[in-house]
Amino acid sequence: MISDNRHGSDIFHLEIDETAKASMLETARWSKFLTIVFFIFFGLLILGLVIVGVSIASVGPNTSQALGLLYGTIAIFLYVYPVYALFRFSTLLKTGIRTANQEIFNRALNYQKNMFKYMGILTIIGLVIYGLILVLLLVGVAASNL
Repeated sequence: MISDNRHGSDIFHLEIDETAKASMLETARWSKFLTIVFFIFFGLLILGLVIVGVSIASVGPNTSQALGLLYGTIAIFLYVYPVYALFRFSTLLKTGIRTANQEIFNRALNYQKNMFKYMGILTIIGLVIYGLILVLLLVGVAASNL
């Protein structure tokens, strides 16, 4: 139930009917499927880290370690939290709906909110980086034409 008590009275109530429950349970199933796939991809990413580390070792040990560390950091930064949040969302949502437990249901929605917030922040960071690269390229082209 959602209410707004700013003026001392409820403005509206939101009830989750059977159609909404069915949709949310399907969302939970797809979310769990995606987390399993993402965990597998994360494992493959770590395997790729090992393969890249071994294959680049011939270039030089310092280069190999630096690239491996960079690759691993990016993998952890980009994948671990959103996959974890999606997994918690799917499990808590299913439990909250099946047991009609409002607290668990609210925690599930909080994990969903946090996952989207995280992805939004990463998107903003990516856009800023792309913008900076574009500006640097334009400055470089302008400087080379002088």
